[in-house]
Amino acid sequence: MRKSVEFNSKGSKIRGVLVTPDGGKGPYPVAVMGGGWCYVKEIVLPHYAENIVKAGVAVLMFDYRGLGESEGEPRQHIDPWGQVEDYKNAISFCATQPEIDANRIGIWGISYAGGHVIIVGATEQTTGGILFRSRSRAGGNGCGRTTGRKTRCRRASCGSPERGSSSPSLPSPSARSPRRRCTMARRNGARVDCASGASA
Repeated sequence: MRKSVEFNSKGSKIRGVLVTPDGGKGPYPVAVMGGGWCYVKEIVLPHYAENIVKAGVAVLMFDYRGLGESEGEPRQHIDPWGQVEDYKNAISFCATQPEIDANRIGIWGISYAGGHVIIVGATEQTTGGILFRSRSRAGGNGCGRTTGRKTRCRRASCGSPERGSSSPSLPSPSARSPRRRCTMARRNGARVDCASGASA
């Protein structure tokens, strides 16, 4: 069953979709799902939600304040602490729903929201579990700043020092593999080399 829902978060009306399994008997455990860097609830989340619901777990997918169908100004503004607060209010909302088991509320985050759920899980006592899918893409030293682990970056072509180095520095452009391309940069539909600006 799928229904549109809304709840308040710091004066803004947050809108989302609550999906419960078709089979089984409630109340159901739930995974509260927030998007990544600038995702709205219709992007990426439904693909994961489909399998979560098939496993007998409800999902709440919502738009952060200022994004998608939710209220909030300025529009399209990314406020990480505001998004963390939206997660917490989404948890509180789920706990009031009759079809949801308030003792089995988990949080799920992808990409940028992977960091959000770690913070929420550490500061919100009602959280029953954390699941996130996130990885650093800021180059080899980004991995070190994120994990602190003294292992080589998996991307050998980036020429990075070990993670957790006492004097981290990004590799010079000449040290980087010429095969590395920024897959997000496009010009008129064509992939563009981030370093040279030439069409690939």
